Amino acid sequence: MEIIAETIVRRTIRLSLVAALSSAGFMLTAKPAEAAVKCPAYDGSVQIFVKSDMGNVTYNRKLDIKAINRFAAKSGKISTAKGTRILGLTNYAHQIRYDTQTRVQKIRRNIYCAVATTVRLWVGFTELTVYLPRDYHPGSCQYKVIYHHENRHVAVSRQAMQRHLPKMRQRLNQLVRHLKPVAASSPKIASDRVLANLTKGMKSTNAAFERDLRRVNRKVDLDENGVVVRKKCKRW
Repeated sequence: MEIIAETIVRRTIRLSLVAALSSAGFMLTAKPAEAAVKCPAYDGSVQIFVKSDMGNVTYNRKLDIKAINRFAAKSGKISTAKGTRILGLTNYAHQIRYDTQTRVQKIRRNIYCAVATTVRLWVGFTELTVYLPRDYHPGSCQYKVIYHHENRHVAVSRQAMQRHLPKMRQRLNQLVRHLKPVAASSPKIASDRVLANLTKGMKSTNAAFERDLRRVNRKVDLDENGVVVRKKCKRW
């Protein structure tokens, strides 16, 4: 058997909320000839690296309340009851990225086996933008209430990520221990299947993080609803 290269193929999958829910679509079905191949066992170690980024907060005071509400409505992410208005907004985006380094062996003509030798996981916020209405001056009661509320969204989002990072790391370690070499008709397809198997195995763990992220942000809004907020300042 010919060893093509230790690091010949490297692929990265970037996952957002939408991509994570549809990651199973990336799976590449093996052809009968490939499925019948028994790849050599891999006795080497697999290096695992996990990194995170809690993101940097950007404060935007360019919009007034009407513009913030138009922005929220256009995004389609927030639904409000009739007659209510949004006073502030926190827009966040995050990614879950996998990078696998594979060792590929040529078994016979048009049959290659790939196994992961290095797996990297990166989880982080790529955007944390807090929109504060220019209708209220910094230092005013209204501004302070909105500022505090939106910063709670930032805080609970970061805390959710910190809670789930150990679970992601644990699940990744479990998967890597049982990750078997896969066969395909080319080095690229074989390596892509290694990565696809990994992302499929992480799907439920990632989904739990997504659910928790939505839950904690909903709780912030429930705890500080319109009635509670109105009582904090004499005028709005």
